[in-house]
Amino acid sequence: MSDIRSELIAAIDATVARGETLYSSETLYSIAKRAGLSPEVVYRFVNHNRDIRLSTACKLANAVGVVVIGEPSARHLI
Repeated sequence: MSDIRSELIAAIDATVARGETLYSSETLYSIAKRAGLSPEVVYRFVNHNRDIRLSTACKLANAVGVVVIGEPSARHLI
């Protein structure tokens, strides 16, 4: 599942770097809040200090405009 992790982190990084999405001045904080997650969870995930559940990854993916195909399972970690 490391491919999913890498792709999601790349999408988050690209969103923050662009800063030109529908939301101005994009930050990890704003992405986390839009996803309904703690900023600390997102920061630790992006910096490879924490695994997250697939359901959390789906929330993050939705917040940065990445489409996830399949049903999220709260038991899988990425």
